[in-house]
Amino acid sequence: MLYGVGIGFNDYINSTIYLKIQDAFVLQQIEFKYDNIQKWGNIGFNFYGYQTLNPEDFGKYYLNIGTDFNWNVVKGLSVSLWAWATLNRAQISLVKGDISSEDILTRQRELESNYKFNMSFSLSYTFGSTKNIIVNSRF
Repeated sequence: MLYGVGIGFNDYINSTIYLKIQDAFVLQQIEFKYDNIQKWGNIGFNFYGYQTLNPEDFGKYYLNIGTDFNWNVVKGLSVSLWAWATLNRAQISLVKGDISSEDILTRQRELESNYKFNMSFSLSYTFGSTKNIIVNSRF
């Protein structure tokens, strides 16, 4: 578990939607992470959030909650699942002006949004000798 108070400073290339070129702010952040690793696999949970403490920006905050699960089905074969959700009310660096379709598709500019949800699934198989102690230095 982590809690901290700090100072942030942003120097923007373009003016933000708040008409700022530079921004200094005080913020507090909290992080909690739990991992349980077993022979059958592992399960994890994490929470992260921060809030600006400047009086004019007090309502700006960011919360993220997520979980991951990995199950070792048989030797070498594993199934993994990740899911996380984000509530973002602290988009202080959004650029003022219109955004082109190209910028959206290439993710060159951030869009204003309130939340995000992601989920992924993977199936993997690992093979090779567990007795091999030689490491290939080219990788």
